[in-house]
Amino acid sequence: ILLSQLMFEYQKNNSNKTGGDHLPSVIQLLDQKLINLNPDYLSYTLSKAALATSVEVLALDFAPHLRVVGLAPGISLPSGDQTIDGFTKAHQMTPLGKSSTPSDVATAAVFLAQANAITGTTLYVDGGQHLLPSSRDVMFKTN
Repeated sequence: ILLSQLMFEYQKNNSNKTGGDHLPSVIQLLDQKLINLNPDYLSYTLSKAALATSVEVLALDFAPHLRVVGLAPGISLPSGDQTIDGFTKAHQMTPLGKSSTPSDVATAAVFLAQANAITGTTLYVDGGQHLLPSSRDVMFKTN
């Protein structure tokens, strides 16, 4: 949030100097689990929920100088003490049969950074995992 505010102040004070058609953006890295809330990893979830709220609030506040978007990946890397077998199973528990890879997340971030007409919204890059309700974090559903 503090970095976003500094970026806004800089852009507001220097927008006439930078020119061009590119409108800079802040990309808040979120998590698909915000759609499927569960009691696991409470402090993580609460901090991501606060950050998700900032996407819309800051997008309104920072326009027209700076865009703010959210990027919510799914299972991309093993979590905690999750085994590779458990990660592989969890990664496949989506409508597409696979979740996001680090490369998918990076590609989505580049897209969002270049999409001048997108602000105040979140892109889910998770193989559709956010479409499947879950009472527990997927890590606890696999061994």
